[in-house]
Amino acid sequence: MKRLFPLLTVLIVSSFLYAQNTIPPVHSDDACTDIVVGKLASVDGSVITSHTGACDECRVHVVPGRKFPKGAKAPVYWGIQNVKTPLEDYGEILGYIPQVRKTYTYFHSGYSHMNEHQLAIGESTLSQKKELRTNRKDGKQIMTVEQAMIFALQRCRKAREAVKLIGGLMEKYGFLPSCGPESEALCIADPDEAWVIEIFSVGTDWDPESGKPGAIWAAQRVPDDHVAIVPNWSIIKEIDLSKTEWFMASANYKQVAIDHGWWDPKSGKPFVWQKAYSPVPREWATSRFWLFYSTVAPNFKNWPNKKITNPYKGYDSYHQYLEDISIYPFSVKPEKKMSVQDVIAFQRSVFE
Repeated sequence: MKRLFPLLTVLIVSSFLYAQNTIPPVHSDDACTDIVVGKLASVDGSVITSHTGACDECRVHVVPGRKFPKGAKAPVYWGIQNVKTPLEDYGEILGYIPQVRKTYTYFHSGYSHMNEHQLAIGESTLSQKKELRTNRKDGKQIMTVEQAMIFALQRCRKAREAVKLIGGLMEKYGFLPSCGPESEALCIADPDEAWVIEIFSVGTDWDPESGKPGAIWAAQRVPDDHVAIVPNWSIIKEIDLSKTEWFMASANYKQVAIDHGWWDPKSGKPFVWQKAYSPVPREWATSRFWLFYSTVAPNFKNWPNKKITNPYKGYDSYHQYLEDISIYPFSVKPEKKMSVQDVIAFQRSVFE
């Protein structure tokens, strides 16, 4: 039972950050930051995932598990994040997928986050190249990330299962961005391990009858003695699908980059997922990378010098030069094991 409380505490506290008197109010420029801690990197052996959900719909309620008759269909919604609707009105139905015979109880919100088997999910919107973007009006994709999260919580017990389910749903029904036209990352954890899955769309010309995947996705497991952060930016780099315990990906994970001229397999250069599908890095991502990794692993490498030594000098830690984002690892072994309170403290940080 001890593992339930760290998982549950981080996620519920993250959902209610706006409501606590000791925490600053939410502003219009909020963003979603995920932090993941492996079981050997935490003080009590728990796997921890967290999510500061910058969406309007932060109401949390329990959706009980149910049994369904054979042949039942599950609706796919658009509007799950709409706070103006009644609590159990999830929006417009875009389509249906086959329903399972039995679903699990889960916590529902704009980004639903945990089920009765301690499967927990955090979300962070990424940026993708403009050629990949699509939208509800111009594309035929119907599967938003928040809907896929619900299906995973209703149907899966383990993080690895959830990665496969979400990837399969995105390929078959098409990934439909819901936070602007951008890509998404999910940090998925169970009591034993944690994974990061990143999902990019495939443009407006995808057709479900084409036989081609409706998304590009890749997933990497976080080592048990490591921690990771997703600050609204891709963190997966080189992918080795021969290492099945550590990587998963869609069949087209390289091909789309080849088709667009973003990677040439004849170049002799390795395929770097982050570089292939992400645009030019932004300071709001690199600043959070720097703050987290220079805090939890200050001696891992010579991090950029971004500390404010003179607050009157006019140095702006939010808008400055951009270092090469490749210096930041997928994950790192922390110099000190982390607790739930450490994760909450970082989520509350304002670079001071």
